[in-house]
Amino acid sequence: MCKLLNQDWEFHPQMRYFTAKIFSGAIMVNTVESYGRTKHVDGHREAFGRLKDTVVDTSLPPPIDTKYPDVWPNSLQHADGTKLLIGTQVSNVLITSSMRLDARVKPYVGSTNASFRLSSTVDSLCTRIYLDSVCLEEALAILESPNTSCLSSFNMMYQLQQIRSKFATPSAYALCRSSGPITRAHVCQPCTVFTLADNNRGNNPGATLFRTIGVLVLKHGNAARLQKRTVEELASLATGKIKELLFAICRLFPSADEDMVIINNEQLGKHLSTMADLLMPSIAIANDTVALQVSRTFDFAV
Repeated sequence: MCKLLNQDWEFHPQMRYFTAKIFSGAIMVNTVESYGRTKHVDGHREAFGRLKDTVVDTSLPPPIDTKYPDVWPNSLQHADGTKLLIGTQVSNVLITSSMRLDARVKPYVGSTNASFRLSSTVDSLCTRIYLDSVCLEEALAILESPNTSCLSSFNMMYQLQQIRSKFATPSAYALCRSSGPITRAHVCQPCTVFTLADNNRGNNPGATLFRTIGVLVLKHGNAARLQKRTVEELASLATGKIKELLFAICRLFPSADEDMVIINNEQLGKHLSTMADLLMPSIAIANDTVALQVSRTFDFAV
């Protein structure tokens, strides 16, 4: 299995979906997102390279003998907190929802995780990964389908990753987020800029724009285009900085009658990144509710 998880995504594109599916539902893991290692494969790849007099810490497996060759569970410190990851040579898996089984504590929902910290090599070496049999079977079926483009036929928008930047890249709209059998309902899914509009706290024109853009790209791919009228209508409902950003996006349109391309539109992507940051507090509050829903679901199922 470890060998399969290290097949090159550029030559085996279905592996991005295989990787997400196989780890979802593992013990203590509810939802995961898979990311490629290089920018040619994934615009949101994990950063690496020089940092002042040293190099950036990564989730790459170390060159030592391990229980899982080239599969490395670990924690990395980022500006917004500690992230729980599983790294391979070709990908890193971000765990965005997890819960403890040894104590009754609220599940962690979101990109950071303070419940499980693998802060040393010894911690990572001692960690065991127990996969869910249903997810394993579904993941193996993906291997036979090179044209796989999603992980489920329902809740498509909830398969988009919780990103905050690079919305002009095609990989920003890859459906590479997967949840285990117990937490597959949309109410148990970590909130993203693409799904905030579905939430009770999502009555924000900025959230509606992200949902609209997500739907357009999933339907039309690189040919997806945004209508100026749509943005103008949202701007009329907005206030504060969101309103300013929506008007700034309106000014990007060539004319009142022309649509605007979404993919590879760096100017649009820059405004969307700023807007995503403004939505983060609402997403954090929404995720608190998701955590309560996950707890209730496990109480019912276990």
